[in-house]
Amino acid sequence: MLYKYNDTTVVELTKYRKLFISEQEMNILHFYTTNDEGFKQLVEINPDILKKVVYNNIYTALAQPDESIGNKAPLMFRKVLPQSVYNSCYESYYSVLNDIRTFPVEKDNAGNETVYFDDSFGSERTYGGDRSHEGCDIMAGNNKTDYFTVVSMTDGVVEKMGWLELGGYRIGIRSPSGGYYYYAHLSSYAEGLKEGDTVKAGDKLGMMGDTGYGEEGTTGKFDVHLHLGIYYGENEISFNPYYVLKLLNGMIDK
Repeated sequence: MLYKYNDTTVVELTKYRKLFISEQEMNILHFYTTNDEGFKQLVEINPDILKKVVYNNIYTALAQPDESIGNKAPLMFRKVLPQSVYNSCYESYYSVLNDIRTFPVEKDNAGNETVYFDDSFGSERTYGGDRSHEGCDIMAGNNKTDYFTVVSMTDGVVEKMGWLELGGYRIGIRSPSGGYYYYAHLSSYAEGLKEGDTVKAGDKLGMMGDTGYGEEGTTGKFDVHLHLGIYYGENEISFNPYYVLKLLNGMIDK
């Protein structure tokens, strides 16, 4: 398994999923969560920060490989969350993370072209109406369609394929633990792949492209990239894939 966490690992409280925390608020959080006394002060000073943090940084603390958040945030979240909620969320998110085996874009060993990505989860999107970005965009460094191969991050079953106005040619994989992995803006699918097929982590799903934002076949509305979304449960609660991708990307050469 790629991920192992102890019982102080924190998870996302979904009731606050639409609240986000600013950099300034995060700095305040860091200042006050280094010890129990600081936590008590934070509760008294600004309880709204707690609500925002419970969404935007619980998952970060679970997935982030460095020590800037992961070692401090549990002091707070274990106190904020009811035990039953904590346990339920922990089990769900832990199991989904442990399905992940590989970065979703194959490394270019021939031409040495690269991909890059930023933490754009929750940023504003306006096409088709105001909405937030529920995923992470992995950009093609050379901006060439059909160049980078998109692979499944997990074992699973092909649940959805076909065209969506926002996602272009997309594919959805349901992993063994119930996670739904959404790969969008593909230029083409792997030959013979169809709904109901079983895939293994690392299996080719298709090629990175720039499809979407229009009728079927529309291309060129944005730069070539893979939009990756990770969801869980019947209500399709969205994860921020950024820190998982950072970890996987750092492990490619290991």
